[in-house]
Amino acid sequence: MSLIGAAPRTACLLLLATVAGPVGSTTAQPAAEPPLEMAIRVFDGETEVTDQSVVDLHAAGTRNAPIPGRRTGDGVLFGVQPGSYDAQAILERDGRVVAVRWAERLTAVHYPDEAGRHLEVVNFQGPYGALQVRRPTDPWTARVVWEAMAFRAGDRSLAVANAVAGSGYAVLALPAGSYDIAFRDAGTVRWFEGVEVIRGLTSVLRVE
Repeated sequence: MSLIGAAPRTACLLLLATVAGPVGSTTAQPAAEPPLEMAIRVFDGETEVTDQSVVDLHAAGTRNAPIPGRRTGDGVLFGVQPGSYDAQAILERDGRVVAVRWAERLTAVHYPDEAGRHLEVVNFQGPYGALQVRRPTDPWTARVVWEAMAFRAGDRSLAVANAVAGSGYAVLALPAGSYDIAFRDAGTVRWFEGVEVIRGLTSVLRVE
């Protein structure tokens, strides 16, 4: 073989060695995200029925390995890794199952102002969504003392729902649509107009 024919092959081998790196080298893996808490509250229309419901949480698309949860005054809490989850709620009355509801592809991520806890609402009534009202300065550990009420958009004559208080937030379960939300704290009322509640979703209204 001539030197002219050998040169390109040698250069090719050197290039492959450079791309592949030293033998035994490893690629650094990204650090795993810290876990968070997913809180699930269950409603039947505008009435909370978490205490009457069995709630199971699964990694999205699976059904054979429910994630352990614990009941608190703020719903059922699950320790999860950021990701997508399916929740099943079973409503029981007098020892009988009266309703079953699946909420699929619930996303749990570290939102900047949620301090590691994410709320999702499951409703046995199909046309409903939910609105979580939060003041980011309120800690998750304290029950809120303020109130939130929902009115039909453009009609403030009669509240259609009062929020259920939680630790660091309050939640409204409402039929999908547009609402004016009254936020009352220490006798002062602030209005948030045209707030959309989306069917099957838990939206957030942040009161700055």
